[in-house]
Amino acid sequence: MANYDSHMTDVVDAGNARGADLVTWICVSTADGAAAVAQQPGRYSAFDPGSFWSALIAHELAGHNYGCDHSGGKGDLPSAYSKSVMMHNYCNGGGSSPPSLYSNPNIWLGGVRLQGVGSTCLGAAVNNGDNAYLKSTAAQGVADNYGRVIGGPNPGSVVRRWSFNQTAGSAPSGTTVTDSITGTELATVQGNGASFTGRGLQIPGGASGSGAAYWQLPGGVISGYANATIEIWAKEISVQNWARVLDFNNGTANYLTLTASKGTNLNAQRFESVVGGATVTLDSGIATATRWPTSTSPTRFPRCRT
Repeated sequence: MANYDSHMTDVVDAGNARGADLVTWICVSTADGAAAVAQQPGRYSAFDPGSFWSALIAHELAGHNYGCDHSGGKGDLPSAYSKSVMMHNYCNGGGSSPPSLYSNPNIWLGGVRLQGVGSTCLGAAVNNGDNAYLKSTAAQGVADNYGRVIGGPNPGSVVRRWSFNQTAGSAPSGTTVTDSITGTELATVQGNGASFTGRGLQIPGGASGSGAAYWQLPGGVISGYANATIEIWAKEISVQNWARVLDFNNGTANYLTLTASKGTNLNAQRFESVVGGATVTLDSGIATATRWPTSTSPTRFPRCRT
């Protein structure tokens, strides 16, 4: 299907550029009148708009694209469960139940083992009629057709790095850690209650003005850059109202902040940028938001980058 029609080249090129495992068209087909068609095995599938529904998607995109064929269905078994996702409505693929399962000899349904046995009209089943196993073994090969495009910071371009691998112990106000890139720039503990754990810096959290410790970077650390990537590893250990992961500002009119919690909700976070009166706010849990995961282990915030 990659060369099925010259009109498809833009979609093929877009899939290649992104390293897409699977590429699907929803289009009116005039070539053969089929409701849908798929490369077997391979990356490509196409659906008529009226045929883009769950069982057919499972049949073409999740079945044929991973090497399954029609003969891997239930075949000629005289059962209400005689059709599977791959048998669908082919060759005695009737039966009263919807085609909602792949054949799998380790599963029994209604007293019938879900192993494809081939059929008199389609021949022997691929992989002894085990669609589930065939899909699992083919998945990596399909995914490896094209390398994924992965974006991330270039470690050779890191301009500041503060690590927290100091010996476990108290970190009173005024404690400094040196940037390992420049060897000179100091970040400082401000406030009370901070301590080094041997793997990080633990701060107690607290309301503004409470004197609770926080970590202060040198002034102007990002102001000289038109573009910057910020990466932070953090873990929440208690609920704090609007706890900050980062907060860069020169007042309330210009700031950039990421919270570990939205209010006291650790399952929601907020990223907010206010520059010259223009405000951008992204909350987790809404359609346009980026979600920063919470965890009980050290967490990489993959979208904590600007």
